[in-house]
Amino acid sequence: MTRGGQLLRVAVLAMLLTACGSQDIASSIGGNNTAEGQKTTATELLQPIPTDTPNSEHNRLASMRPGLRDVALTRAIESAGGTCNVVDRSFYQGMAKFMHTSLWSAHCKTGSDWRISLDDEGRFRVLECSASSVACWEKLD
Repeated sequence: MTRGGQLLRVAVLAMLLTACGSQDIASSIGGNNTAEGQKTTATELLQPIPTDTPNSEHNRLASMRPGLRDVALTRAIESAGGTCNVVDRSFYQGMAKFMHTSLWSAHCKTGSDWRISLDDEGRFRVLECSASSVACWEKLD
């Protein structure tokens, strides 16, 4: 794919991630907060991210190079009202069964950690890890 094609995909995903009317999907999943990286090993961070799931929006995000994916996650956090100048690390946690929701953790250079859930209809929810009851930086079983 050409660089222009990849940039177009980033722009399309950013528009999808700014869709309104999302439900509070992530809060229904539950979990415990952990310090960033506490339960995530380097091996887990390097695991391939599936791109053939029932969630086409996840597949699009997962297919991006890590730097482009981090740009899309930064825009999602900021469009939801969060403060994140740049996502410098992201982690695919897994796929929840509810609406094939893809769960991601993102770390901003400012030091904040976020959980982004993206359902199969392109709706997303962004929660700050320190202010929520959901687990961040943990691989789903």
